[in-house]
Amino acid sequence: MDSKSRFIPNLERARSAGLSLPDGEPFEQERWAGLLVIAGVLRRRTWKEDIWAHPDSVAQLGSGPPKAPDSFVAQSLATVESIGEAAPCIACSLTPGKRRCRICNGTNFVRQPKTKEHVRCSCTFGYVPCPTCTGKTQTHRITLRFYEDAPAGMRELWIPSHLPMHAPLFGLEGAMEAAIDVQLAPPEELRCHDLTGRVGGSAYRGGSRVVRPTFEGHDFGDTIDRALEALKALGGGFAVSRYEILAYAWPILRLRYKNPKDSAAPFEVALFCDRLGEVRMFRKG
Repeated sequence: MDSKSRFIPNLERARSAGLSLPDGEPFEQERWAGLLVIAGVLRRRTWKEDIWAHPDSVAQLGSGPPKAPDSFVAQSLATVESIGEAAPCIACSLTPGKRRCRICNGTNFVRQPKTKEHVRCSCTFGYVPCPTCTGKTQTHRITLRFYEDAPAGMRELWIPSHLPMHAPLFGLEGAMEAAIDVQLAPPEELRCHDLTGRVGGSAYRGGSRVVRPTFEGHDFGDTIDRALEALKALGGGFAVSRYEILAYAWPILRLRYKNPKDSAAPFEVALFCDRLGEVRMFRKG
């Protein structure tokens, strides 16, 4: 048995494992696949604000959208989006380029709290360079663009939604989650690298065609569509500056047996493998 086959359930393996299958042979076998998705995204929220300042005071910010971080970490950044024409600084219009010192209130002396002595302040004769224009006497209308990156993630298993709608299989998804332990790293053998169903066309026609994705003959049902909706919701409506999505198939074998007491209510069994490759059975009653 190769490494991938050990995660594919079948009747022979179930019988060899001594599972309590119904008597006789199943009259129907269906091969389905659950889909386990592990995803991380970095949501990017952005907004802009206008300030009046000298370009020197924002020179360190740079311009243009910042590069997404190399990992899923939260960060807040700002860049310069535009700089308008120069205008006289209204914050220091009475004393161009200078503002009264807030430490000494323009007196150039401060009082020591212990000795009560008056010592000279570090300002220049009661004034400091205007913090708005950095002493240049002119300011510009500067538009700053702010960026806030916030990580979000999910680890979720979906099985075809029609399976638990059958009363005998209600609870199958929970049983699989417990056996798989979705918080641990899944087996690499079950990794799905492409679920688009897109395959190359013939040499005559060229291009490509789309087929229904399967995993070793097991149909995903509606799990891919439901996973895509969940991934869209994970973005929260924001731009996504970084993402990583891993998908894993989890084969399921649905078996149906005749019920000698009620032909309208056949016995239903679902076979799947746990994360170690051991065959498990889900059966109610």
